[in-house]
Amino acid sequence: MNKHTKLFYRVIAGIRATGNKNGYVSVTRIKTRLHTGYARAGKLIEELIRAGVLKKLDENYIKSSANGGNILWENLSKY
Repeated sequence: MNKHTKLFYRVIAGIRATGNKNGYVSVTRIKTRLHTGYARAGKLIEELIRAGVLKKLDENYIKSSANGGNILWENLSKY
């Protein structure tokens, strides 16, 4: 089992707190919420993708308007 950082669990708590309002987690949202830099926020996004909490988005997915976001809600319950 991989160890995760304290900021990882803060992001998980933030995702749960906001619920399914928009379904997206972005680098700028993490940067603003946790008062970190872009580099740290980017590493957190990578950590969330490796943990299976977020989907890695491609350009076509981002452009389509009828998608459910990048949060995998069924995997969020593991943390």
